[in-house]
Amino acid sequence: MSLDAALADWRCTLGAANVIEDTASLRATEKATFATSFRIPALIRPGSREDVQESVRIARQYGIAVYPVSRGCNWGFGSRVPPANGCVVMELARLDRIRAFDEALAYVTVEPGVTQSMLHKFLQERKSRLVFPIIGSSPRASLIGNALERGAGAGPGGYRADNVCNLEVVLPDGSLFSNAAEFGSATPLTRDMCGPGLDQLFFQSNLGVVTAMTFWLTSLGSHPQICYFAAQNEAGLATLVDGLRGLLLHGIIRPSFSIRNDYRTMAARQQYPWDAMEGRVPLPRTLIQRINSIFGSRAWWGAQWKGFVWLQGGSAAHAAALREVIADRLSNASDRLVFIDDNEIHISRWDMPGTVEQIRASFKGSQPTHDFRSLPRTWAAQDAYWRKRTPPPNDPDPSRDGCGEVYCAPQVPITGEHITRVCGILESVILGHGFEPCLNVIVMNERCTYVAAQVFFDRETPGEDERALKCRQDAHEMVRAAGYPVHRTDILDMSRIASANPARSHFAATLKLALDPDNLISPGRYEAISNPRAL
Repeated sequence: MSLDAALADWRCTLGAANVIEDTASLRATEKATFATSFRIPALIRPGSREDVQESVRIARQYGIAVYPVSRGCNWGFGSRVPPANGCVVMELARLDRIRAFDEALAYVTVEPGVTQSMLHKFLQERKSRLVFPIIGSSPRASLIGNALERGAGAGPGGYRADNVCNLEVVLPDGSLFSNAAEFGSATPLTRDMCGPGLDQLFFQSNLGVVTAMTFWLTSLGSHPQICYFAAQNEAGLATLVDGLRGLLLHGIIRPSFSIRNDYRTMAARQQYPWDAMEGRVPLPRTLIQRINSIFGSRAWWGAQWKGFVWLQGGSAAHAAALREVIADRLSNASDRLVFIDDNEIHISRWDMPGTVEQIRASFKGSQPTHDFRSLPRTWAAQDAYWRKRTPPPNDPDPSRDGCGEVYCAPQVPITGEHITRVCGILESVILGHGFEPCLNVIVMNERCTYVAAQVFFDRETPGEDERALKCRQDAHEMVRAAGYPVHRTDILDMSRIASANPARSHFAATLKLALDPDNLISPGRYEAISNPRAL
């Protein structure tokens, strides 16, 4: 068999310990946060760029499809599972070097195995004033894996696809694509070049295997602050969004940041209140409000919508000026407006009972220097355990533990009208299917957001997989019919989403045919045409 011959060559190249064939490991790799039927015949673990190149050449020689993953923490979208049967998973966790770092020019170049916690430790050891936006996932999540899926973290430069460059890519024939030779010393500093820009071809695509990438970091500033804001209902959300858009377009605040609804906030801090609900689902908003009415909890004061944005003050005067401008612009747009720096809590507006001392106590420990430089926390991945009846473990792995999670993530213009319309559609669809609508409006840039609607469920409950996937599909169809395209999706829905734009899918298939005529790199990943030779 060609697979047997390929496995033999991979063992010679990578070492027998890095070619995994045992049933338990393969079945674990096939687990996601929703039901899948794709089967994986083997798992290979190259340890260098050269290993990746030779592994791809072997795959091409024997006609074996491979599916590269970084760390496999793509929970809610497929984890490590390929979108097609019979793919050998190529796990890149052993490529874990930080290749370059420059404090003055604020960049770092990493390989796919470098995680959030690894970069955090690296910066801490150097007492760097540079920071990177943390994503809402595991500390062991790959930086490159998230960026290639167009994920977003909290803080300036958080929409990672807009703040990276210098991709190094192993192409389907084993050759190497890189801008290094052309750019020279400017390679980690710019995406611009003479001729067409090519880096974006490798985001949400299957045209190669990314083995390195440069991330642009952010200076913490001498006087950083956090600005917290909230809205009591949908009407308040619309006003808040319009106010924030004005601040974005004037350069007063920077993306990315998010605005969460009360369901999403509650899922991030506790599990489903099974006892209070006596086993019934879904959770009504009235009960959330009752739980959140306990003053001083980190539920952010019981508001239906709440969020925060990082502010980079260059001096005490600059920080004070930022507070003044934002307070003026949001004075009629936010029910609660609080600024926190490393020394003080500044309360600009607080339309809720409570003394100043109580308000300050509820924000204790939220200093921006601490929060922005803190280690990525495991609880960020524990929200997937929302509907489980057992507590989350200290090392959460939703795929391993039978947690259910699916997404609908439409792109939405930053206007109150658009945001409230989409959130209303998503809440209606998700509640109608018996789940809680955990919504997070993620501001990507000054003009556009994507609304990450998460549906959490327990895969051990009979029928929940089917209901959750039907819920996700209905949500996709409703938002697309309303004119809002999907930002990213899971492995089960990639071909349908890609088919929505025939001209684009045909162009992508033409590139695929030229680079990978046998369709051996990630077949089915964000592609509408399963056989490029059919063109």
